[in-house]
Amino acid sequence: MAEDRNIDVFAETLIGDSTASEGTDEDLTGRQIAHFHVETLLRAGGMGTIWRARDVSLDRPVALKVLTRELSRDPLLAERFTREARSQARLSHANVVPIYFVDEDDGHMYFAMELMDGGSLADRLAQGGPTLDWQRGVDLMVGVARALRHAHDRGLIHRDVKPSNLLLDSTGHLKVGDFGLARPLDPGERKLTGKGVFLGTPWYCSPEQARAVELDHRSDMYALGATFYHLFTGRPLFNGKTAFVILAHHAADPPDLVPLARVVPQALVDVIARLLMKAPDDRFVDHDAVVQALKRIRDGR
Repeated sequence: MAEDRNIDVFAETLIGDSTASEGTDEDLTGRQIAHFHVETLLRAGGMGTIWRARDVSLDRPVALKVLTRELSRDPLLAERFTREARSQARLSHANVVPIYFVDEDDGHMYFAMELMDGGSLADRLAQGGPTLDWQRGVDLMVGVARALRHAHDRGLIHRDVKPSNLLLDSTGHLKVGDFGLARPLDPGERKLTGKGVFLGTPWYCSPEQARAVELDHRSDMYALGATFYHLFTGRPLFNGKTAFVILAHHAADPPDLVPLARVVPQALVDVIARLLMKAPDDRFVDHDAVVQALKRIRDGR
């Protein structure tokens, strides 16, 4: 990978990757934003904050994602934020976090979505060490693959599958969230990312995403494999001192599957190895094939 390639890394600064209160635009606790009463901060990131709130019109809890005032004034970021809400809202699937409402109030761009009060899979990684037994992991992988299939059927590539975007409700049911980097497949829809620009999270990106070239649905397959490699083993697929080093590993280096083979059956190692193939053509043909392969493992076939 040439070092002069124009790579713009949006890594862990994306909304939802921190549970700390740092980076908040202002304290919204107790504030009323439209018909939402803000209660407590859930996550803060470089792009904004996510709050627990109550929809007073329907008397139900929601998660309120709020773009900072400063970034709300940036036309490109404001459009990206609105597109995230609209992209996610056009999906209707049991494994996708539903969007309820999007608007602007007193300089704050925001949207309301289902409150996933079971936390994210990244929360489990923060506890240290492997976080999933393989049977539970297979069930979760099936849910993610189904969500990605539905998104692809609706003309979207997620582009940022990672543990912090895989959310659980109070019953442990998984839903995929944060379609902030989702890319439309429709050639007639305006692209917000220029050619040769990398957007994503380095630890989970596909080789083609690392090279900042055109993507299709198989890029999300690689991210699915990298994400669950991390969740099963407690370590990322590749690591490095800089984002560029990590991207270079994804682009060129074969994955070390030995740590994975120590904790999951060989059949599951084989599925994840196929998800992690460097060439998209060597991965599964579609997400239905991924689901079927995982179900065969789950059913003991």
